[in-house]
Amino acid sequence: MKTNLNMKKSVWIGIVVGFIVLGIITSGFLLIQKSKPEQDYVKGEIIVGFYDNISEKEATNLIHSYNLERSQISPEFSKTFFLKLNYKPKLSAEEGWEIRKDIARQVEEKDKEFHGENFIVSSSEPYSNQIIVTFNEKAIEETAKELINNFEGLEIVEIVHSPKFMSVSVPEGEENKWIKILEKEEIVEYAELNFITQLD
Repeated sequence: MKTNLNMKKSVWIGIVVGFIVLGIITSGFLLIQKSKPEQDYVKGEIIVGFYDNISEKEATNLIHSYNLERSQISPEFSKTFFLKLNYKPKLSAEEGWEIRKDIARQVEEKDKEFHGENFIVSSSEPYSNQIIVTFNEKAIEETAKELINNFEGLEIVEIVHSPKFMSVSVPEGEENKWIKILEKEEIVEYAELNFITQLD
């Protein structure tokens, strides 16, 4: 009987000690969280990202519909994209690299032949077992595909658009309000504070 009481007493002591330890750990975690400095951001400005198929005009019209403006330091709205191309991926590493390098050069030459001073290729170069062709703001997907179709054996694996975003001026102190409003729009991929990067 006495043994049972001692066991029960030990269990209760263990539970109480466990709760005390848990409380100490939780308090420490909360103190650490509170002591972390909040990341600084640009007051009166937010970043709004748009989907790949959205034009600069559509994005600007949306911002203006809320009587907002792009900030003065807003980056240029990207119109560039690049294609990842396969060309005989089973070729040996060294042989494949040289052949893809030559094809990449031919893509640039064919672009100049077709488009002259209005060329649409910014760069074309081999990368691993693929060829990456980057197009400038004059290009659209249709003209890019037309150019690539001139080369037998070249296969488009992926079309990658540069991120489309702009910084937008909003009333200071209302940044989060406007983030919530704009991120509900169908053409908006994301909206967020314009965080300031700290360089160590």
